[in-house]
Amino acid sequence: MKMSRGPLWLICTTGIVVGILISLLTNAIRLPPLANSITILILSCLTLVLVNVTVLQFDIENIAGGRRKAVKALIVPTVVTVFLTVVLGVAIFQTDQLEQEREQLEAERQNFEKTRKMQLKQLRIGFLPAGDKLTNPAGHRPFENNLENMLGIVVSSHYPGTTYTDTVNALAQGNIEMAWLGPFSYLYAVEKCQPRLLLCMLNEEGRSYYYSYIIAKATSNIHSLQDLKGKTFTVVDELSTSGYLFPRYILKEAGIDFEQDLTLKIGGSHQQVLQDVLNGTTPAGAVSSMLYNEAISQGRIHKNDIIILNSDYASYRIPSGPIVLRKDIQLYDALRIEDAFLVIGEDNPLVLNTLDTGGFAKVTDNTYQIVREVAQELHMDVSKLKEE
Repeated sequence: MKMSRGPLWLICTTGIVVGILISLLTNAIRLPPLANSITILILSCLTLVLVNVTVLQFDIENIAGGRRKAVKALIVPTVVTVFLTVVLGVAIFQTDQLEQEREQLEAERQNFEKTRKMQLKQLRIGFLPAGDKLTNPAGHRPFENNLENMLGIVVSSHYPGTTYTDTVNALAQGNIEMAWLGPFSYLYAVEKCQPRLLLCMLNEEGRSYYYSYIIAKATSNIHSLQDLKGKTFTVVDELSTSGYLFPRYILKEAGIDFEQDLTLKIGGSHQQVLQDVLNGTTPAGAVSSMLYNEAISQGRIHKNDIIILNSDYASYRIPSGPIVLRKDIQLYDALRIEDAFLVIGEDNPLVLNTLDTGGFAKVTDNTYQIVREVAQELHMDVSKLKEE
């Protein structure tokens, strides 16, 4: 038996019209993929039922054998149509899922694009007290100019105060974006404001470590660590690694107590301690090996003017001080700054000379574990150190 053209035409026309209506409806009402597909499937099935009922009523008189044969005649196309509708629903469900994933990826891409431009408008770099540089940071200008060209923002150098805590406090209070710290003052900064650790500075030989020199004037009557007992001993700052923490540990190992056997004097900077010892203002003191070697290479002191009392200084290697950023600075800005520091000397190595450095290297918090251990050995709680 063949179905008349009237019902076939009606099925096709109704299917097309309903398909268009369903498409318009599902696009107008934004539903989750699963709900969207279920809605389409239900509407499609209901439509098929209505179409088949209409066809049945329309063609019932033309089918030989009456209503029973008419129903049987419609079962096959109905089942096929329902099957195709289910397949269509599954395909639409998968399409909706893919569309939702595409929309999510596009939203993530747009959010990422928004962060590709640096949010920072300036980079103020805070340094620890450095003698005459306190009032003359202009020597950093070549380095700053290169950073400005690479980052597209204003870069400036600052000496926030006369103590190491002044620099850490400036970072914590948002007065600077970056701080150039020592290992021990870094541990204090972690307790104070949890900065983002970036890099460490390499010395001019490319090494990422240095030493603490306990020094005296060559013409003095001090020739060994034991000769320091009862003398005035000048330290850089309570948060200085090579100018306070490690000398204290080294002297303890030699049987000398900082509080009991010495009269301590705060010098404020490595340059000042070196100058005080050289001038005879103070009998002895502790300075960074980097500052000492720099002073010799620049002719500010002669090697025979100063003696190093701790001849085993190489046994006490100190990791180079870190460069940190405020914790609120976004990750993209931090990565841009880090990359700029790592490559800044490639095209013009002379620019690094303005900071007396051989470059920069990545570090982790674990790099400074040795400093923590020394502080613990001395029963020093960095979080409770007196803030000046």
